[in-house]
Amino acid sequence: MIPRTFDGSSNSRIINGDISKMYSRPYQASLQVFYLNQWFHICGAVVVAPDVLLCAAHCLVVFPVEWLRIEVGSISLTSNASAYTQFIEVDSVKPHEDYRAANTDQGAFPNDIGLIFLKQRMTFNANVQPILIASPFQNFDNEICVISGWGNTYYESPTPADLREAKMRKWTYQQCLDFHQAQGYTINPNQICVKGESDVGLPPGACQGDSGGPLACGHRFLLGVTSYGFESCDVNSPSVYTKVTGYYDWIIENIFLHISGE
Repeated sequence: MIPRTFDGSSNSRIINGDISKMYSRPYQASLQVFYLNQWFHICGAVVVAPDVLLCAAHCLVVFPVEWLRIEVGSISLTSNASAYTQFIEVDSVKPHEDYRAANTDQGAFPNDIGLIFLKQRMTFNANVQPILIASPFQNFDNEICVISGWGNTYYESPTPADLREAKMRKWTYQQCLDFHQAQGYTINPNQICVKGESDVGLPPGACQGDSGGPLACGHRFLLGVTSYGFESCDVNSPSVYTKVTGYYDWIIENIFLHISGE
């Protein structure tokens, strides 16, 4: 099996998930690109401050920043905008300096995290709210967390209209490492494996279009952002997330630099 990222160009998704309810994921955002005279959803993103979102680095290195905007406050990307919907242009992006779009001795797609800075602040309301970043002391091993996104609902399907979510169990680092080594790969401690569980039918999972979206654990703590999975969005294999807590200092430093205008 081959690791592959879950950006819109390679079609990521929430497979076998449920449609989200209004207000349930107010930290979820859609990163969109203006191409061929229309807007396309390419990745998820996560609201962490009034004008700052977290995303996967691989979502931020493809298109010029002038082509990008975010949409927040919606659960449907195709219906008429609700009273809560906001479209805001992207001012700048900051992919991690050490991100690598390849399989390395530090794992596939290491340091797959980045920041999105907006031209104006979002207005927080019932359907637009930031999420708290988990503490480095919270690992949520073997606990059930929630993923969400507008990614494909099956391999190479169209982008769904409605935000979907699914419950996933977080693996321990050793479980994640053992799985990757059995496939001839490795991971590093700043990568997380999660896998859906289902008593009936196929388990849920992430796929194309879900990249950059949240892995929320506990009482809405952000633990990770969607990075990659295995070929054809195989729900019998884990999805891999960048561990946000491993980059806490980097996140704070770059937000401060942005605020100070450096």
